[in-house]
Amino acid sequence: SSHGTVEMMVVDVFDANGEIKLVGVTMERTPVLVSVVGFRRYFYVRVDQRDFDTDGLAKELEANLSKSLKKSMAKEWNASKYGPAIKVTMVVGYKPLVYYRGTQDYFFAKVSIGPSSLYRPSVNYVNSLMGRSPSYLPDHWHTNPYYGCGDPRLCICDGGDPKASHPIYMTYESSVTLIDRFMSEAKISGGAWIRVQPDSPGFQLPKSTGLPVSAD
Repeated sequence: SSHGTVEMMVVDVFDANGEIKLVGVTMERTPVLVSVVGFRRYFYVRVDQRDFDTDGLAKELEANLSKSLKKSMAKEWNASKYGPAIKVTMVVGYKPLVYYRGTQDYFFAKVSIGPSSLYRPSVNYVNSLMGRSPSYLPDHWHTNPYYGCGDPRLCICDGGDPKASHPIYMTYESSVTLIDRFMSEAKISGGAWIRVQPDSPGFQLPKSTGLPVSAD
């Protein structure tokens, strides 16, 4: 439909080479295929909010991924419509419920990546930065003298001794899949009914989601 609101039941949501697709059917049993555009997948890294430079990390990622960024901007991402391909913001995290870590607040840099092709390289690059700057804080310290660490890369930070006391750095929620992240953010589940509305140049999901889409 090119005019009016399209109400459809979501039959499937899938990842088509980094592009989110919604398959649905209307009350009249008309099949609908919706292509989602402008969605950002994100992950977190724990940082020292007093001296962490969010804009600096964004620029560093852009510089390190410059070749891939140019290709993705040409094929996957329209910066004039959706803003920068890479965004880094500061958020306050909840205190862990698993075990006690004190009363201090936890600050995280939220790294949001537009082009799907840049997501995993961005995670890998941020992982490579941790342990090199005091701005990146460890999740916890490995101090058990009887058991080795499960991550040899992190043990190298302290001379390579797997039994030495050393910080454990990690990214958070970086393994959440593109589809799981989208369905959580858009509050869409299989079998749910949603409305998509024509909006030049395409359709748009319900206003509560704020996620632009196009309809095929």
